[in-house]
Amino acid sequence: MTMSCGDTTVHPEVDRILSLFQVSKEQLHLVMHRLREEMERGLSRNTYQEASVRMLPTFIRSLPAGKVNGSFLALDLGGTNFRVLLVRFGSACEDAEHMVSESYRIPHKLMQASGQQLFDYIVDCIIKFLSNQNIKEPPPLGFTFSFPYQQTGLDQGILLNWTKGFDIPDCVGKDVVQLLREAIQRRQEFNLDVAVIINDTVGTLMSCAYEDPKCEIGLIV
Repeated sequence: MTMSCGDTTVHPEVDRILSLFQVSKEQLHLVMHRLREEMERGLSRNTYQEASVRMLPTFIRSLPAGKVNGSFLALDLGGTNFRVLLVRFGSACEDAEHMVSESYRIPHKLMQASGQQLFDYIVDCIIKFLSNQNIKEPPPLGFTFSFPYQQTGLDQGILLNWTKGFDIPDCVGKDVVQLLREAIQRRQEFNLDVAVIINDTVGTLMSCAYEDPKCEIGLIV
């Protein structure tokens, strides 16, 4: 059956379907209440391990304030594709910020291989990026790692478990920043300071707070 855009007989049916997706104020308040409950459970010493909202510490002490200057590398790992980025702040060009990035696909076999194989591949891609951008001395790197991990320091993150199709048991319980550093050392082609690890939610908060100082919450759905 085909219907033209001007066929008014479809409107009641469209409205009926759309009504199924409408959320009432009562439902929104219920979601808020349950989210707050889980956040409080995540903050409690007695219940945080069972909470669906883990409330893990980030070790980030403040949000961006004022102008930022300098160049930084970023590694964004959160699925079957990951990105390597070069971000420049406060350059002499017309825009205050300048960013270039390249995306790389992780072969399926590496998603279920060993930690050494995965991180060696990631470092190979970083080397390609540095070569393509003609970077001889790489600036500090920020590592966005979008998997469940327990942060024990600004540059330390213990993997709790894999998601999104990854199954590499020998990484679980280990510091993924250290695994990345060891892969860099194995190549012995460049020195790279891995300065910080964050998850994608914190990254969203930091980037939005840079644009709008009133931003206080980051959310990934």
